Amino acid sequence: MTQSPPTSIADQPPLDHLAQTHFDYVIVGGGIVGVSTALQLQQTYPHKRIIVIEKESELASHQTGHNSGVVHAGVYYPPDSLKAQFCRQGLKDTLAFCRQHGIPFEQCGKLIVATDELELQRLRALYERCQENSVDVEWLDVAQLRREEPNVVGVAAILVADTAITDYPRLTRVMAQQFQSLGGQLL
Repeated sequence: MTQSPPTSIADQPPLDHLAQTHFDYVIVGGGIVGVSTALQLQQTYPHKRIIVIEKESELASHQTGHNSGVVHAGVYYPPDSLKAQFCRQGLKDTLAFCRQHGIPFEQCGKLIVATDELELQRLRALYERCQENSVDVEWLDVAQLRREEPNVVGVAAILVADTAITDYPRLTRVMAQQFQSLGGQLL
C-alpha cells in the first residue's frame, strides 16, 4: 500500500538539511497560486528541485481558504483578451481536475441582476460580452427571474450557467499531494 505524502506543513519531517540544499525554484506561499505553480513547474521540469515555502501550518490558509469558491466563467473580460481566454480555459481545466480527482463541484451558475434602468443598460452590455466570449448565458425577464430566484427583486437578470463553485482548499491539498509525489517539497 502506497502512503500518501503529508499535505499539512505541520506533518512534514524535520527539514534542517534544507539549509544546505540547492533548489532550482523556490515558491513562497502555499495557496492555490503557489501550489499550482509548483505543480506545473514540477510536471514541466521533472528533474528540477522545487520547494514551496508556507509560513502557516496548513496550506490554503489565507485567500484560497477564505474566498467564495467560485470558478468564474469569463463574464467581465473584453472579448478575445488574454483574461477572457484564460478564464474560459481555467474554468474547463478546474472542472476537469475536480472530476479527475473526485473533488466535489457544482456548476450552479450565477445570476447577475439589474435593479434599475441604468443597471439594465450595463446588464445588456454584459449579456453581449458573454455571447462574444462564448459564455453560456440566458436573459431573464422579471417573470423568469422571479421563477428562478423568488427572493431576488430586479427588472431583469442574466443567468450565467457556466459558473461553478468548488472547495479550493481541498483542490490545493490535492495539487500539493501530486506535487510531492513528483518529488516536490513543502516547507
